[in-house]
Amino acid sequence: MTTGFATPVGSPVIGDSSAATEVFNRYSGQLVQLAQQRLNWRLRRKLDPEDVVQSAFQSFFRLHSEQETHFENWTALWGLLSLITLRKCGRKLEYFKAACRDIDQENSTAMNARMIEDSRSDWEAVANDPTPEQAAVLTDTLQVLLSELSEQE
Repeated sequence: MTTGFATPVGSPVIGDSSAATEVFNRYSGQLVQLAQQRLNWRLRRKLDPEDVVQSAFQSFFRLHSEQETHFENWTALWGLLSLITLRKCGRKLEYFKAACRDIDQENSTAMNARMIEDSRSDWEAVANDPTPEQAAVLTDTLQVLLSELSEQE
């Protein structure tokens, strides 16, 4: 199959592994950033944005192998790859938001327990009196200082 891109630099053929490598190298970093922006921090704990991008490339290359695809320029290819990536992010979000595996409930339970434990320490009574350890240190320090003084001083 001799399909490819009409670009100012040349026309790589997607069926060619070097063309596939060029497409991957050109867009993988940008697509990972795009996926990171779309996946919230809770979802990124479960799912690596690079995995989403790998899946997007897999879908793109499968689509391209099944039907002849032409792109007028690199921007058109970017549009398709970014669309595939965004849809993959949306599907993963739907998957992890399903009631049986809701990541919001999972994290909120652990977070609530941690917040309750932290708030207990905030409510501890605070006294203005020195602790027994502080009193002992003060006594020892005064004894050392006074022992160095003469009776007149």
